[in-house]
Amino acid sequence: MKPSVEGAKIYYTLDNYDPSELDLEYTGPVKITVPNSKERVFKAVVVTPSGKRSNYIRVNIINTKK
Repeated sequence: MKPSVEGAKIYYTLDNYDPSELDLEYTGPVKITVPNSKERVFKAVVVTPSGKRSNYIRVNIINTKK
């Protein structure tokens, strides 16, 4: 992922909470472990240097193994 605005940063969560500047900063690939029959919700937001925030993206990651 790469922010569309120069100098902007991407922040993300893995617990279905809406991300903010207090959460993890995305700086490169993230390894997400999902136990069998469980799900993780990845959400990310872009924050510009002036403080403007994008809408967040949401991806459900599901491990269907039982």
